[in-house]
Amino acid sequence: MSKKLSKAAAMVEKVFSGSFPTADKGSKLATERSKKLKEAKLDSLVGTIVHAGCMVNGTLYVQFNSGDGWASAWPMWAYEVAREALLHGKSVRVIYQGAAPYGENLVAALLVA
Repeated sequence: MSKKLSKAAAMVEKVFSGSFPTADKGSKLATERSKKLKEAKLDSLVGTIVHAGCMVNGTLYVQFNSGDGWASAWPMWAYEVAREALLHGKSVRVIYQGAAPYGENLVAALLVA
C-alpha cells in the first residue's frame, strides 16, 4: 500500500472509530463523518455491487453502482466485502481518494445494513 493510501486509511479509522449514541439513527453521524472525510480529501459513496468475480489471470473484478457505475479490478480486501454484499443483498460504502471509486483509489469498503 502506498504511503498516501496508508495515511488515508488511518484517517478513515479515526473518523469511523468511537462510541455513538443509538438514538442518533445515523443521519447526524453520517453527516459528521462525510464532513470529516471531505476535510481529509476523501470521498464516500453508498451503492450496490452489480457483479464481482475473477478473471482468468487472477484479477478480482467488481462493478459498483451509485447513480453512475464503475467497474475495475479491486484489491482482495475490498473484493471480499463486495462479494459478501452481492451474496447477501447488502449495500456497500466505498471510501476512496481520487477521481472515482475505482479499485486503485479505494481506502475502505464497508457493508451497510
